[in-house]
Amino acid sequence: MPAIVRQVIIRNMIWFGVSLLLAFMVWYLATLQADPIDRVVYRGIPILVTPDEGLIITSDALAPITVTVRARTSLLRLMTREDIVASVDLTDKGVGRHTVPLLVRINRPGNASLDTQPTQVTVELEQIEARQKSVTIVITQPSPVEVSNDAPTTDILQAEVRGAASQVAQVDHVQGQVDLSDQRSPFNVEVALVAVDANGAIVPDVTVTPNSAAVFVNIYQRPDVRPLTVRPNIMLETLVPGYVFTNLLTNPSVVYISGSPAVLASLGDTINTKPIDLTDRTEDFEVTVSLDLPDDNLLVLSGDNNITVDIGIEPQITVRQFDSIPITLIGEAATADYVILPPTISVVLNGPLVLLEDLTATDIQAVLDVNGLATGNYDLVPTIVIQQGDVVIENRQLLPATIDLAVSLPTTPEPIAVPPTSSGG
Repeated sequence: MPAIVRQVIIRNMIWFGVSLLLAFMVWYLATLQADPIDRVVYRGIPILVTPDEGLIITSDALAPITVTVRARTSLLRLMTREDIVASVDLTDKGVGRHTVPLLVRINRPGNASLDTQPTQVTVELEQIEARQKSVTIVITQPSPVEVSNDAPTTDILQAEVRGAASQVAQVDHVQGQVDLSDQRSPFNVEVALVAVDANGAIVPDVTVTPNSAAVFVNIYQRPDVRPLTVRPNIMLETLVPGYVFTNLLTNPSVVYISGSPAVLASLGDTINTKPIDLTDRTEDFEVTVSLDLPDDNLLVLSGDNNITVDIGIEPQITVRQFDSIPITLIGEAATADYVILPPTISVVLNGPLVLLEDLTATDIQAVLDVNGLATGNYDLVPTIVIQQGDVVIENRQLLPATIDLAVSLPTTPEPIAVPPTSSGG
C-alpha cells in the first residue's frame, strides 16, 4: 500500500477515534446531568447471622449498622431499606470468638457503591447443648387460712433444657409456680415452665421443652378453722334521742376462728364484738373493738383480735306544721295604709327532729319588708325568721306561698293657682 494512502487511513482513524471519544463524553455529560449520582444514608440495618449447625451465638446481639449508598438518582428513588442485606459469613467458624467482615449487598439491579460503618463485627460461638432437668412445682402464695392443701402434682417429671453449653450448665432444675391465695377447693391449672439456677433465679437464653405443665392441687377444709361473720354489738339504748344510723361497716367483715372441732361446732355463723356505747355520739365515728370470744381456747387467725367499726349517725328528719303565724311588716311609711291578705300563714318545716321537737309557733316570725313601696298591689314572699338559738332549717314551705299586699299612700293636693289682684289708683 502506498505510503500516502496509509497516512490518509491513519489520519482518518485518529479523527474517528477523537470524534467517538467526544461523542461519548457528550453522551456521558448529558446522561449525568439528566440522572446525576447522589447518596442516601440508611441507619439501623440489621445484621443476619447464621452459624453452622450445632453452634449458637452467645455474644451480645449485634447492633444495627449504617450503610451509605452512592448511585444514580433513578436507582435511589426505587430503593428501600429492605433492599439492603447485611450479613456475616460464619461458615466453618468453630467454638470461640471470631472477628469477621460485614457483607452488604443490594437486592436490586443497578450499579452502586456501598460504605458500611462498621466494616467488621466480633461474634462468640458456643456449642449447643441439651440436658434433661427435673421439674419442680412451687407455691408462690399459700392457700387461705381456713383450708389446707397437699403438695402440687404434675405428670411431667423432667423437661429438656436447650441452649449454649455455658448457660445450660447454670440450670439446676425446671420450675413451675402456682398461686393458691384465692383457691378453696381442688383445682387444675396449666403453669409455665422456666429454667432456674440453684438459687431459684431464672437462667436466660435457654429453651424449655415442654414449656408448660398441667398441675393438680388438692385443697380441703380444715376441721379446726371456721369462718364467722362479724356482728358489731351496738348498745342501741344509748343512742341519743332524735338520731338514727345511716351505715354500719366492719373491717374485717369475716374472721377465721381456730379451735377444737367440738367448740367450733357449737358456734353459730356470726360472732359478736364487745359492746359499743353510743352515748353522746351525734355524728359519724370509727371505733376499734375486740371480738367477744365465747371460749378462751379460740384463736383469731390472720391478724389480731381487733375489729374496726365505722358507724354512721345523723339527726332523724321530721316534718312539722306551724299555723296562724302573723305577718309582720318592717319599713312601713308612717302615713301609708297597708292591707295584708291573708294576715296569717302556715309554715311547714322539714328538718332534724332534735331542732323541731321543742319549736313553737311563737318562735317563728313571718316578715314582709315594705320599705320604699309605692301605692299599688303586690304579691310578696315573706321571710321566715326562727327566733330560737342557732336553729337553721333550709327545707321550708309557706301556705300560702305569697301574700297579697295593698299599699295606699296619701295624695298631695295640687296647689290652686290664685290670679294676681290688680291695684287701682
